[in-house]
Amino acid sequence: MHYKLSLLTNFFFLFYFLSQHKTETQTELQILFLKTQIVAYKRRKKKFHTKPFQRLTLVLLFYVLYDWKTNLAIVSPDTLLTWRKQKFKTFWATISKRKKAGRPNVAWPVIKLIRRVAKENRIWGATKLHGLLQKIGYDISERTVSKYIPKRPTDPKKCGEIVFT
Repeated sequence: MHYKLSLLTNFFFLFYFLSQHKTETQTELQILFLKTQIVAYKRRKKKFHTKPFQRLTLVLLFYVLYDWKTNLAIVSPDTLLTWRKQKFKTFWATISKRKKAGRPNVAWPVIKLIRRVAKENRIWGATKLHGLLQKIGYDISERTVSKYIPKRPTDPKKCGEIVFT
């Protein structure tokens, strides 16, 4: 995700640098702007559709060119402004969205601590281990503690014992 952000910032700085040189690069950018529209127009079948990369190119050139409205041949200015608004929304949505849904993972050292304490104190259950972890300073639920307690094998002496009354 961060590489997309750095790629977009590199594009922005490139176009900003190109916009500072007004003579040759402005005409070259106008040619690129028109060529992008022509490629999209030649590719059409029944309806005119642009690919996302072509939209991005037109939006980025929109920021650089001063007279971008005169260079629009196929797309209306309102459409280009709508694309810009959509790109802006998707850009900030990808930056600000949460990385992973759900509860945060339990750190591996905490899991090892739960297993070690449960192994050392075999008669302790999840409730007692949970209380101990809270006293130490770990904020973890009792259900999570019970999930990470190792399953204890049943006592073979008690399994074979049959009681007749």
